[in-house]
Amino acid sequence: MRVIDANGVHDPVNAKQDNQGDEQIVDLNAFHDRLPHLLDLREKAENANADLREAIKGVAEKSGLYAANIRAVVNAKFKQNEEAVERKATQLALVFEEVSVKESVSPEGAAAATKAATH
Repeated sequence: MRVIDANGVHDPVNAKQDNQGDEQIVDLNAFHDRLPHLLDLREKAENANADLREAIKGVAEKSGLYAANIRAVVNAKFKQNEEAVERKATQLALVFEEVSVKESVSPEGAAAATKAATH
């Protein structure tokens, strides 16, 4: 495989393979030409992420909901996978309910409930 940069063609280096399994030619000029644009996009993405975090935090403060739950709903709606997220939330609620029931009927849970009630 050849490497092309501003100085011309260089010795072979490892490159990614194309869809047919052939090694691609590394074109460092294409990389350098597009790097400023990629850095600009990265900065915009970072700023957008910060704006989203602040917006979610604001909604959480006004609504009384946890920011993590708001973020989960926003992400699920954005990715259009609300059903999968809802199934996970339902299962998590079931697990907590089951743990709560088991603790209330276990000897340790009964002793703790009795102790709490008498104090």
